[in-house]
Amino acid sequence: MLGAMSEHISWWMVVLILVVFFPGWLWGGGYLFRKSLLKHSQKRRITLGRGILVSFLSGLTGAIAGGVIYLVGETAWPPPPESTNPVSVWGIILAVPTFAIIAYLVVFSMSRMSVGKTLKACAWPLVSTIILSGIIGTVCGLAVDSSIKKKMQENRLIRHTMENFVEIFEAIRRKDPTDPPATLEGLVGVKDFDPKVLQNPANPSGRGYFYVSTPLDRREKKILVCDFREDSVRDLRIVLFNNGRVEDFGERAFQDLLRNPENKEFRELLRKAEGK
Repeated sequence: MLGAMSEHISWWMVVLILVVFFPGWLWGGGYLFRKSLLKHSQKRRITLGRGILVSFLSGLTGAIAGGVIYLVGETAWPPPPESTNPVSVWGIILAVPTFAIIAYLVVFSMSRMSVGKTLKACAWPLVSTIILSGIIGTVCGLAVDSSIKKKMQENRLIRHTMENFVEIFEAIRRKDPTDPPATLEGLVGVKDFDPKVLQNPANPSGRGYFYVSTPLDRREKKILVCDFREDSVRDLRIVLFNNGRVEDFGERAFQDLLRNPENKEFRELLRKAEGK
């Protein structure tokens, strides 16, 4: 999940977690635990520091246990492939009660109170922590979801551009397959073609697409056009093959494709272009 979300995490989300969540969890939770423990335990003096310690240990242990259960739920019931939401709903459903139960057990082991009194003492602090986590998680999650949808739209636009390339390369192939344009800019003169299409929607001010002129002989594994690494969407390379096929590849699969002997020249020139 983190791998899928990492490129969509903004600086303000980190600030929100550091400035709002952690102080709310530790100091706010510590204050609430101190108040609850004073009310339900026989101790007359409980410091704020002890309340913070209880909040920290119960929250951290509950979060670790909840995280493990979340991964189990995500593995068993992953989000659908077409979903823009990388979070497993079933993972969350299983993780929240796990967090509450484990956190309660930690408080119970530290408080020396009865089961009922411990439940009363930690109910409001734990519920407050869950609510705070839910609010911040929802805000960040909506922003991540919006970012992913934007990236997916860019991906569709890139594929559409590649499909336009196919149409024009087909026109060139019909005319003379041994005389392809030296650059992608040469496609503009072949057919009514908007030069802006040569710009990558993921980075309109960038270098566009990488192309190596080669005879249009319909070889299935020979790469004709691809996007640059810095412009790839969701770590996917979109590739147009010599035979007119357009496909998506993860970076590792793309590098394997470049190792094909047919793509030796393309690989060497692409590495120079990308500074590798």
